[in-house]
Amino acid sequence: MITIPQRLIGAPAVEVLVYEDDRLMMLKEPSQSLTDRNSYLGMHAISIVLEGEQRCTDHEGDLIPIPQGHFAVFKKGLYLINDLISKNGKYRSLVLFFDDYVLGDFLDIKPREQRLANKEYKRFPQVFSLGEFSKASVASVETVRKRFPGSDHPFFKLKFTEIFHALLQETPELEECLKRLLHGQKRNLKPFMEHHFDKPLTVKDFAYILGRSETGFRKEFKERFGVSPRKWIVKKRMEKAAETLKEQPGIQIQNLASSVGYDNTSHFIKAFKAEHGFTPKQHTGIKS
Repeated sequence: MITIPQRLIGAPAVEVLVYEDDRLMMLKEPSQSLTDRNSYLGMHAISIVLEGEQRCTDHEGDLIPIPQGHFAVFKKGLYLINDLISKNGKYRSLVLFFDDYVLGDFLDIKPREQRLANKEYKRFPQVFSLGEFSKASVASVETVRKRFPGSDHPFFKLKFTEIFHALLQETPELEECLKRLLHGQKRNLKPFMEHHFDKPLTVKDFAYILGRSETGFRKEFKERFGVSPRKWIVKKRMEKAAETLKEQPGIQIQNLASSVGYDNTSHFIKAFKAEHGFTPKQHTGIKS
């Protein structure tokens, strides 16, 4: 699994145009299709497909196509994402990432007032057609790129704001869609956790995806499982790691760690030893 947008920064065929803590804008131009990428979006996003097609599978397994000339609104969370080149071998998309506070500013909703937004549940991503005014706004990014080569020029920050407002102005239903990003739809905790415990997510991430405050999530989790989220997650991950070792005794330790949600191999080894009394490397045949 990759964490987006962090994993895209510095990646080949990705040009970061705006890079701030609360917002990013990047242009993606891969030379070949990128398929079946399990992804965790750490920020909300608007993906504007300029060439090719993007296909996304949400956490419930539904496939949502995003054709050329359309844009999709993604809520922070888990997705399977495919960027597919067109018949002429091209894929281009402009992606805007933003947090709740940036979104609240655009919608003129203060953080304390966000609870007043429409709570009707809609699945994400939501797909919309890109209007002519918005197309012109997006196309002007190319003019700025040619005039001011290099990333993170102040003009790109203005373009971020311009594109956001153009989309809102030209797509009336977009505002209500964006308001729904400010609310976490409660999902069934137990089956979600049993299916996704091995994802590289924090307790705070799980709480957000499941539509609960972190405090509420911890309380409900302990009521359902009889233990804290962290202890349960670590135990489940270590059980899966042990099973994987039995099935694949020659697996590389980095791959083993990654398969149970650990990006840091040292942290994984420490957790594994605490649970099982020996390190993965001490298991016969494991590779370092």
